[in-house]
Amino acid sequence: MIAAPATKSTGKPSQKRATPQKPNRKGLRLCVSCRGYFTPTQLLKVKNDAIIQGPSAVLFNTNPIKAPLGGGRSAYCCRTQQCLQQALGRKHLQRALKTPLPDATLQSLHEILDALSMA
Repeated sequence: MIAAPATKSTGKPSQKRATPQKPNRKGLRLCVSCRGYFTPTQLLKVKNDAIIQGPSAVLFNTNPIKAPLGGGRSAYCCRTQQCLQQALGRKHLQRALKTPLPDATLQSLHEILDALSMA
């Protein structure tokens, strides 16, 4: 019988620790407010010049020349009143986008927030 090599300090056989498996988050996006993982269809995608709901429904676009669904920096927020209000109040979206949001984008987000509060 072959024993495991002894450690220097105790003389006892070394044991490997079992590392916990990380959850598979492939295809999930992080909400900037609640820090929860959701599918992109459950979140609002906020860009500097556009707000996108789901994979292709554009709610707001200030730059009609440039396609809003393309690349570039974007942030995701839950479609709940609490998350959106917290993201606007604590400037989570601006921090995630690394730039201040234009007034038109902020106005559109406040309109979405008002619509959520009515529902």
